Amino acid sequence: MAKQILQGKRKDMFYMEPEDVCVVGHDTDDGPEHPLYDERVKHPLDEGMVRNIMYQGVIEPIIVRKDGDVPQVVAGRRRTLHAREANRRLREQGAETIKLPVLHRKGTDAAMAGIMISENEVRRDDGPLAKARKAAWLEDQGNDAEEIATIFGVTTQAVKNWLALRECDDVVLQAVEDGLLSATAAAKLAKLDRKAQRASWREMQAEGGKATVKAAEAKTREKKGSTKGEKGGTATVSLAPGKRRIQAVLAVAETGGGLEPNVVRALRWVLGEADSTQVKGLTGLLREIDEEKARKVEAKRTKSGGKKAPPKAK
Repeated sequence: MAKQILQGKRKDMFYMEPEDVCVVGHDTDDGPEHPLYDERVKHPLDEGMVRNIMYQGVIEPIIVRKDGDVPQVVAGRRRTLHAREANRRLREQGAETIKLPVLHRKGTDAAMAGIMISENEVRRDDGPLAKARKAAWLEDQGNDAEEIATIFGVTTQAVKNWLALRECDDVVLQAVEDGLLSATAAAKLAKLDRKAQRASWREMQAEGGKATVKAAEAKTREKKGSTKGEKGGTATVSLAPGKRRIQAVLAVAETGGGLEPNVVRALRWVLGEADSTQVKGLTGLLREIDEEKARKVEAKRTKSGGKKAPPKAK
């Protein structure tokens, strides 16, 4: 007899078509009087979740009970409905469809309702900083923002906001962790240097009210304007000839110059108008450069026996 891959009690799992299980309240006319009814079956589908299932399938098994010959969903209604839409799109593309991993449970109506409630209410999502760390790790593995967004089931902009948190001062990050500032608002402040970030956040606190994205945008404009100076009421900044040439290239690109979007973002990064997370592959490249510099410094230190190298003869 073959040895089990893992030690522990083995349970049977079934793989079924999403249409072959019954979602109470969606596939039936039942309402709140039914023990397995959940009002969220009436909510619209989430585009991010559909794309995530198309990309990775349904990872977490759904739980069903048998009502006669009908398998009714106890936990996993949203996964089931999103899997149906994912399969509809996959069929249109001529791609292989996905199946639901299904576990069967027995029990009373009360026990099944308890499972349904527990699965939804006990679950806790990661906070913005935890998501940012995971997104950064995925980026380090070579995934771009769009791929990371698909994995998380969110928009590409949400991922960019998480990644931008790496440029935030600790004071701002603590505000995000404490729920006082959203990741989106913090991403706006990340465009400032760290001193200006701290000042902006303290001013937002002193002014009272909610620390909104709009308030963060206003503070960012205000701080950037004060560092550039004003001339005739309009903020001005002196650019080196090379950067003026880049601006001219961007002006042509905006009128249909044919540059790839990532190239445009890279040029804007050179001008300081975009952060490194907006340019595909740039963050990893900058990290490699920093690591190479660190290796050279370490090699030089090792070669000199840890002592400072003597000055070269003039």
